[in-house]
Amino acid sequence: MAFIKVQNIKIEGNMWLGSTIKITVIFNTAPTSVNITIEDSSGIDQVDRVTMTQETGSIPVYTYTYQSAETDNEGTYEVIIRGVSGANTSLDVYKFELADADDD
Repeated sequence: MAFIKVQNIKIEGNMWLGSTIKITVIFNTAPTSVNITIEDSSGIDQVDRVTMTQETGSIPVYTYTYQSAETDNEGTYEVIIRGVSGANTSLDVYKFELADADDD
C-alpha cells in the first residue's frame, strides 16, 4: 500500500478579510477521507476538521471554499489538511495571509 501525501495545493482568492478563499488539494493516491482545519493568526479555529469536497475526475482532487469575515483577525492563517488512506494518514500544514482591505 502506498503512503498518502499531498502532491499539490493551491490557495487562491483576494486575500482580504471578507473575501472568499478557495483551497484545492491534489493527493498522490485516492484518500478514504480528507478534512481541513483553518486557524487564524490568534490560534482560533475558524474551520475545524470539516470534510473537503471531492472533485469529479480520475485525479484525487479535493476543494474547500472558506468565506472570511471582515471582522476576522488579520495576519497569517494556517491550513491543516488531513488525508486518510487505509492505515496511513497525511498531515500537511500550509499558510496564507489575510489583510484588511481598508489598510493603506
